[in-house]
Amino acid sequence: MPTPPENPDGVVPRAEIHLDINPPDDFTYQVPIPDDLDTDEWDEGGTGYFHHTWRISGVTREQAAQVIRAESALVRLLATTATSPAEFDDLARELEESTADDSTWLDEESNPDAANVDITELAGLEIGVSGLVHVIAAIGGWPAASCRGHINEPIWADWPVVYFAATEDLVREMGPSVAESGCGFSNDPDRPELLILEGPSILEIMMLAERLLEAERSSGLAQGRPGDR
Repeated sequence: MPTPPENPDGVVPRAEIHLDINPPDDFTYQVPIPDDLDTDEWDEGGTGYFHHTWRISGVTREQAAQVIRAESALVRLLATTATSPAEFDDLARELEESTADDSTWLDEESNPDAANVDITELAGLEIGVSGLVHVIAAIGGWPAASCRGHINEPIWADWPVVYFAATEDLVREMGPSVAESGCGFSNDPDRPELLILEGPSILEIMMLAERLLEAERSSGLAQGRPGDR
């Protein structure tokens, strides 16, 4: 698996946040039942009632690995092109919104890093959190929403977050990877059924995705989700 790129010149946006490597003590674990997954409510917003979200499920570990590879290439391109965190965010949004097609920084002759990037592999999710979303789905969790965190526009998350539901056993098995990658757990009082994985930057989030997938491969982390595979 590729290692998430380093942060040359500090151009990848980063937040100074407190991280808790353990889930909240009073968190009550809830997971969707199979019947809930077949409702329009899930397709239109899923658990947590987020807007503009869609269900990510039935992901194999090979598919998750492909997303990680594509995401790593995209971040490497952005990190070697941008000159500031604000520009990194702007360029990432250009790629995500398909407004960068005519940009000179995507010219493969002048920028070799642009030769092997494919934004479509991220399935419409934001650069930096798509890999973790797909890995969570591949190991038996239910991703609900994600945000890279943005600098230049109104946002609902100030740093990278992925909201998800999972069994207590799966979350416990995820714990070492969360700590080793520099990420943490949190929760949202407005969405008490969901846990949050968060990190100071997308680099830690990407590392977490990689470590979770490696843990699943080596120890069978995935538990499966009845009725959803």
